[in-house]
This record gives sequence, structure tokens and C-alpha cells, in this order.
Amino acid sequence: MNWFLMEGLQRYGYDDLAQVIRQDTLGLIEAAGFREYYDARDGSGCGSSDFSWSAALALELSQAPNNGETCMVHHIVAGLIIKSDRILLGHRSERRAFYPNVWDVFGGHMEPGEQPEETLVREIREELGITPTQWTNLETITESVPAHDGVPAADLICHLYCVTAWSGTPVNQQPHEHSTIQWFSYAEAIQLDLADPVYPRLFAQCLHSLSDHER
Repeated sequence: MNWFLMEGLQRYGYDDLAQVIRQDTLGLIEAAGFREYYDARDGSGCGSSDFSWSAALALELSQAPNNGETCMVHHIVAGLIIKSDRILLGHRSERRAFYPNVWDVFGGHMEPGEQPEETLVREIREELGITPTQWTNLETITESVPAHDGVPAADLICHLYCVTAWSGTPVNQQPHEHSTIQWFSYAEAIQLDLADPVYPRLFAQCLHSLSDHER
């Protein structure tokens, strides 16, 4: 259905709306895997797993329009949640298209028209049920992810923030994305199977900045 909507919008000149549907559809597939269909309420995957039509749709949508490129660019914002000397991480579902079955920070794709900090607040609220009230910009990381298991290649541009204060209590609100969430010390966190090898350095940087602020 999304493919028909996108094609119709492009045919009648609504390219911006078509690209919103394109990005959102690829985001669903990335988050929940190649499922038969997706719950319109929370984006969780439903029906059969490893559904070939969904894989074919991902390949079709990953073709950049009109320029022959085959590599999607994903703009992502992520927050490293820190409390005292503890780090909150989520274990990515084994069905995730990118980085399955590893420990990761929290965040997601930027929506059209959003600024990175707006995405940070929205994503953390959606995933953990908390509202960030204090954060600092860590850095922006760019990575190229090669094609694998039918998932097209992609460039990931990730804006990372250190979140040190929030309202509410963290709860795993999207178990289809993270099978569990857990607090770790730095020593424990760096022993985990992490989504990115740069994380130990960022963990140390964030904890150090928090320690300096509390002095």
C-alpha cells in the first residue's frame, strides 16, 4: 500500500510527501525486520517473518530516485542516558535489520523538518517514556553499512547527545525494537557486545563531563 501511495504522490508532483512515506517505510523495515505487515499504532512487525515481499520493497525503496545511487542515507539522533556513574542501554531485537542482537543507545530517524534536538526529545520519549530536560552534544558520527542478508547498503549519519536529566522513569516502551533495557557501570558496559566500537570512548567522555558538572 505504501508503495502505491508513494508512486501516486510522485506522479502528481508531491515528491516531498512521497519521500516521507519512503523514509518511514524503510524505518519500519529497519526497526522490525522483513515482516508480513506492520502495526499502524506502534510500528511493530506482525505476521510472517523474513517476508520476501517486504525484502523486495526495501530493495525498491532503497534506490535513490533519478540519480542511479543505491545507497540510502539515514539521519539519526541518539541519546546516551547517564545517571550518576550508570549508563542505560537497550538490547536491540534480533529481528532488527541493522545491528541486531547488540547493546545500543536510544534514538531514531529524524523526521522531515525536525532539528536534531527535537528528534532527541521525541525519540527518547517514545522509546523510554521520559522527557529529556538536560543534554550536551557529544559528536556526529558517519558510518557506511554494507549490504547484507538482503538489506541494502546505507550511510548512517548519527548525531549523539549525552542526556543527564529528564522527567519520568525509563521504561521499555518499544520491546519490538529493544528486547530489554538495563543500567550498567562503565566497566560492565565496555564488556558488552556493543553496536559501535566508538561507544566506550563516548561513555567515558559523557561520564567525565557529568562528573565535572557535579563538582
